[in-house]
Amino acid sequence: MLHNFWNIFLLLFILVSNGWAQQFTASVDKTKVPLNQHFTLSYKIDGAGNSFSPPNLSAFQVLSGPNQSSSMTMVNGKVSQSITLSYKLKSRTNKLGKVSIGPASIQSASKQLKSNAVTIEFVKASQQNTAEQNDISAQLDKNIHLVLSVSKSELFVGEQMVASYKLYFNTDINGITDHVKNPSFNSFWTQDFELKENDVKQVNYKGQAYYMVELKKVLLTPQKAGELKIESMGIELQARVRSARRNFSFFGSFRNVRHKVYSRSKKINVKPLPSKNKPVNFNGAVGAFSLESSLSKTEAEANEAISLKITVKGKGNLKLFDTPQLNIPPDIETYEPKITEKITASSSGNTGSKVFEYVLIPRYAGEYKIPSIRFSYFDLDKKSYIPLSSPDYLLKISGEAKRQDAGQQQIGYSNKDDVTLLGEDVLFIKTSSATFKVIDQYYFKSVLFYSLVLVPLLGLIIALFLMRKYSSMHQDLALMNRRKASMRSKKRLSVAKLHLDKQETAAFYEALSKAIWSYFSEKMNIPYSEISRDKIEDLLIEKEIELSLRQTLSSILEQCEIARFAAVSSQSDLSEIYENTANLLTKIDAKI
Repeated sequence: MLHNFWNIFLLLFILVSNGWAQQFTASVDKTKVPLNQHFTLSYKIDGAGNSFSPPNLSAFQVLSGPNQSSSMTMVNGKVSQSITLSYKLKSRTNKLGKVSIGPASIQSASKQLKSNAVTIEFVKASQQNTAEQNDISAQLDKNIHLVLSVSKSELFVGEQMVASYKLYFNTDINGITDHVKNPSFNSFWTQDFELKENDVKQVNYKGQAYYMVELKKVLLTPQKAGELKIESMGIELQARVRSARRNFSFFGSFRNVRHKVYSRSKKINVKPLPSKNKPVNFNGAVGAFSLESSLSKTEAEANEAISLKITVKGKGNLKLFDTPQLNIPPDIETYEPKITEKITASSSGNTGSKVFEYVLIPRYAGEYKIPSIRFSYFDLDKKSYIPLSSPDYLLKISGEAKRQDAGQQQIGYSNKDDVTLLGEDVLFIKTSSATFKVIDQYYFKSVLFYSLVLVPLLGLIIALFLMRKYSSMHQDLALMNRRKASMRSKKRLSVAKLHLDKQETAAFYEALSKAIWSYFSEKMNIPYSEISRDKIEDLLIEKEIELSLRQTLSSILEQCEIARFAAVSSQSDLSEIYENTANLLTKIDAKI
C-alpha cells in the first residue's frame, strides 16, 4: 500500500515538472533563402497545446500549412511527446535582405506560451537553382505553345483576313496571370470576335494530343500596300510542375511556377488595287456586292419630304467604303444620309447589308430627274472592278411654290423645321400707331421683386436639406446592402446549385465565382468591377479571420480560375466545392 502511494506521488511529480519545463519554440529549416525557393517555418511544443495563434505572415505566400505532426520518444525509460506545426512559405516580393517573423502563441495546460521570433535573409538564387529554373522553363517551352495563325498571307488593300492567337498545352495550367504583350495592328482596320469562355478543346497539334483555347481572334483589313507585320502576343501563366529536388514522398513533389510564353509574329504581303480601269466613282469597296434603290414616291407637293434608299448587300469590307455620291438637281434640297448597318463577322469576313437613306425636299413645282446612282467595287475572284447602277427616277412636283426669277433673292434652308415655317417666317409691317400705357407701380420693392430674391434662397435651402437627406439615405442603403449580402449570396449559390444538378460545369464555376465576388463586393461596399483578392485579403486580416478560412477561400477562387483552362472536375468534386463554399461564407459572415 505504501509502495503504491510513493509510485503515484512520483508520477505526479514528473508530470508537474514537465508542465513547468514545457517549451514552445520556433525554427526555420534555413536562415538564408534564395528568392526563387521556399522555406519551412516550424513551431514545436513539448507536450500538448491548443488555440494556436500564428504570427502575421502577410509578407509571405503561404504554399501550405499549418501542417501538424507529433512525435514520441523514450530515453532511459523516460517518455516525452511533442507536437510540431509547420508552414511552407515563399517571399511575395523580389526584395533582398532580412525579414523578421514575430512570435506565435499557444495555450498549454497551465498557461499561454509564446515562441521566440525568427529572422531569415533572402539572397540571390544560386547557379544551381538558376539551372533548375532553366530546366523547368525548357520543359514548359516544350509543353506550352502560343501560336499565331492567319487565314491569308497575301491579299489586296481592303481585302479581309482573320488572325487568331491559340494556346496549346499538355501540362497542368492554373490560369493566365498577366498579358505581358498585347499585339497592335498598325495599318490594319480591326474588329474583335466575341469568344466563348471556358472553351477548351482537345486537339492534335504536331502529331500529339494537346488542350487548346483560343485567346484572341480578330478580323483585319489592310489599309495600305506593302509588307505589313502582325505582331506577336505574350502572356504569363501559372503552371504546376514536378520539382527536380529529391524527396521521399510517394506522390512526388509539385510546385507552381510562373512562365512567360510568346507567339511569333507574321509578315503579310499586301498588294495595291490595280489602277488600270479603275472607275472614277470607286470608293474603296472590296468583295462581292449588289446594289438596290427605292424612292418613297414619284409625285409630291412642293416642300414635301421624299425618301431615297440605297442598299448595298454582299460580303466584304462593308463597314469601310464611303457613302455613294448623288447627283441631285439644285432645286431639291438634300440632307446627310441615315446609315443603317446589319453586318455580321465570320471567318470569311463581313457579310450583310448597308442602307443609305436620304431625305429629299423639292422646293419648287416642276419635273425633276434623279439620275442613276453609280457604285463600283473590286471583285476578288475576277480581280477586276465591277460597276453597278440604279435606275433613273422622274419626280413630278406640284403646288404653289414656283421658281423665283433670277433677279430675286434666293432663300436657303438648313433643316427640316424650315419647311413647316414657310409663309410664316416673314411678317407684314404694321402701319397703325402703337399705344402706350402709363405705369403707376415700380418694379423695385414690389411683390415680384421680393419673390425673385427670396425664391432662389429658399430653393438653395431646400436643395441643401435634400442633399443631406440623400447622403443619409445612401449611408443607410450601404448598411442595408452589407446586411443583405449573406441573403443574396445564398440566392446566388442556389443558381450554382441548379447548374451543379444539371452537370453544367462551366456555368457552375461561373455562378460560384460570381456569388463569392458579389458577396464581398456588397459586404465591403465596393463596386463589383473594383473588387480584388488583395482587398478581400486585407478585409479578412482586419477582421481577424483565421488563416485556415482565408486559405480555403483562396483555394476555391483558384479552382474557379483553373476551370477556364484545366479539364473539368468530377460531379463529386463539384459537390464538395459547393458545400465548402456555402460553409465558408456562413462562417465568414458570422465573424465580419
